[in-house]
Amino acid sequence: MKKIKTVLVSLFVLFSSVLLYSRAQAQTPSALILEKSGATVPEIQPYSEIPVGTKISLSGGAKLVFLHYYTCQTVAVMGGTITFGVEKYTITGGKKESEMRTPCPRPLALKAGGEVAGVMLRSAFTNVMVKFSERPAFVLVGKRADDFSSLRVTQEDKTVLEAPLEGRHFRWPKDVPPLAAASGYEMVLNPKIFGQAPAKLRFFVEKPPEASVEGIILVNVE
Repeated sequence: MKKIKTVLVSLFVLFSSVLLYSRAQAQTPSALILEKSGATVPEIQPYSEIPVGTKISLSGGAKLVFLHYYTCQTVAVMGGTITFGVEKYTITGGKKESEMRTPCPRPLALKAGGEVAGVMLRSAFTNVMVKFSERPAFVLVGKRADDFSSLRVTQEDKTVLEAPLEGRHFRWPKDVPPLAAASGYEMVLNPKIFGQAPAKLRFFVEKPPEASVEGIILVNVE
């Protein structure tokens, strides 16, 4: 009887571990949608993160451009079905128009109402000073990615920029002078709904080397 109980307990622990691992995998993002044209099943929007295990079917001449996080590949696919995994993605019945190695994205974890928590490198957390280029661009991801409508950038209480977000995406306006290199600023993300907490972060502007290409910055707002 004791042996049977021991076996049952072991099976229960194993099943629970597998279930928790499966749930964790399902919540892990595999890729970021950059562009989309035509109908998809399920329906998705640009700058949405795609969880591991998701299958997306592209109807007719639908086209999808995505950045796969693990491989740091930007891929354009027309038609067929894409299955997103942790270390790879597979395309069935469609045409891969292009596949290009790109700079890996740089995620930042940010709590609404607070300061930036640090930089997440896949599964690790490392607290470092937040650095942006002179013309910052980023994508909002996470639970509150759709909660914000605009942002304000200030330096020593002086407003440098007030601008709307393009959905989840922001790119420094072309008609606005760049930020000063080797300088510190504060950014506030303003919520769409009155009464919700804004999100704030302080950052330092660093001019990248001439030949370097900056990866997409993912601001994860919880």
